[in-house]
Amino acid sequence: MSNLLLRELSLAGHRCPIITADHQDYDRYRKIWNGVADRRPAAIVRPQSVDDVRKAVHAAAASRALLAVRGGGHSLAGDSEIYVLQLGGAVADVADEATAYTGRGASYYWLAEPVWDEAADDDRCIAWGRITGKSLSTFSMAGNYVNEQADAGTVVALDAYGPEKYQRLARLKTRLDPHNMFRLNQNITPLA
Repeated sequence: MSNLLLRELSLAGHRCPIITADHQDYDRYRKIWNGVADRRPAAIVRPQSVDDVRKAVHAAAASRALLAVRGGGHSLAGDSEIYVLQLGGAVADVADEATAYTGRGASYYWLAEPVWDEAADDDRCIAWGRITGKSLSTFSMAGNYVNEQADAGTVVALDAYGPEKYQRLARLKTRLDPHNMFRLNQNITPLA
């Protein structure tokens, strides 16, 4: 697996540091804050830019390598991260149109999560999250997981589900909640 991953990284033009088990600093880089987990990854990629992250994620998908992303506290405010989960398996066993969940054919599910404590960092950190999300979305399937959206409104829900699923959910909402009592978060508006 590691040779295929390294080949894919090379084909993608990936130029940031790649640490493998024979590297002198491998043990230092593979350690994570949670001492319960002791993993020995085939490769540790140390991206220097959003483009490096994109290339690494695509190389992992192309080589069918398991992928874990660690933020390490090197973000704007020190705690933001890009969180990546590998999909497939049971998620992909159900047809995409069978449920409201969108993106069952995706290899990965990602979140750009800006985290900060000081109000003075609001604009900068929110902008980082939106810019990072927009950059990664150019390499993503349409749609998203509605419960992970920080912004609210009909457009966010419509983008998450897509027009066909949204209409199906709106018909269901009209039948079960015509007065829109359950309207928080990513609301599905009942049909008029």
